[in-house]
Amino acid sequence: MPSITISRFTNFIHRRKERYPASKNGLFLVTKGSISFSLAHGVKGNLNSGDFALYTSGEIQDIVINTERGEFSGMCLDFDLAIFQSFLSQYSEIEIPRPSKEYIKFNKSNVNIHQLKELMLTLAELEQPNDFALAKLATALLSLIVEEQPASLAIIASAAQLTVTQKVIRYIEQNIDNDITLDSLADYMGMSPATLKRRLSAENLSFSSLLKVKRISHAATHLRTTNKSITQIAYESGFKSAAHFSTAFKNFHGQTPKDFRVKVENKFNT
Repeated sequence: MPSITISRFTNFIHRRKERYPASKNGLFLVTKGSISFSLAHGVKGNLNSGDFALYTSGEIQDIVINTERGEFSGMCLDFDLAIFQSFLSQYSEIEIPRPSKEYIKFNKSNVNIHQLKELMLTLAELEQPNDFALAKLATALLSLIVEEQPASLAIIASAAQLTVTQKVIRYIEQNIDNDITLDSLADYMGMSPATLKRRLSAENLSFSSLLKVKRISHAATHLRTTNKSITQIAYESGFKSAAHFSTAFKNFHGQTPKDFRVKVENKFNT
């Protein structure tokens, strides 16, 4: 998995809330329109065109999109967990501050941070990006952010921690096109299959449900954002056949993958 991945958002479409969302962490940038939201600890946030900020998706609530001439666009630069963990290890003897009472955001006026962000974005968009260089740039960017806004360390600390469920989701997403079993997952987690089942059950979850929903979610994202064939998406999402994928998808979304894609395309064209 690359150190940094880019997700783009255009013409915001309300999506069915994912039952088991994976926490994404990194930078969120708004390029057109604006977005407002609340954080888990009650702080209100707002990003206008040109603004960017550190984010952890699991803490964002009550999202409201404001369009510019009917359009909204933005992107997420999602950092691999190891970047946050490696950076945080440098502060092992420093007390992590409380979350800021004001939302921390940046723009072009934060010259060094903005320039480093732009360089990182340029490299990340290359067909074959230098992963080592990207990870180093991300670490340097975090250093500049914390130097300017020390309270940002609380966001980084939150991004560096994963619950058992989040670790399970992370493993599934990184191996989505492979044959994932409870045994292979338990081995990755460093516990017995029975212990893993108990840990998930304590949160009213099951391995089979998590796996199925994450496969369908992965497929839905690619139906929305790529021109890949439905058969290719089925296999890349870990389904054994296109027919099996179609049945599972319809049971979950109430429509076939083909109908789902047509509906999304019609929203963009209206």
